[in-house]
Amino acid sequence: MDKKYLTLTFVDEGQKSAALRITDPKEGLDSNAAKVGAQAIIDSGVFRAKGKFTAVEKGELTTVTTSTLFQA
Repeated sequence: MDKKYLTLTFVDEGQKSAALRITDPKEGLDSNAAKVGAQAIIDSGVFRAKGKFTAVEKGELTTVTTSTLFQA
């Protein structure tokens, strides 16, 4: 079973990094859509770390594969 995550890492007003992890991102997500979404998060001002997010540092799409070896 595969599980996907989108992790967006932001920089706040204090130059500290903060990450948001999104479970089950939209299928076919590309870098442009991720950048647009990250900018919308910055523009909304809803999320804060030590201060408002001022820039996006990176976006990472992670796929985790889990294989059940046995089950009781």
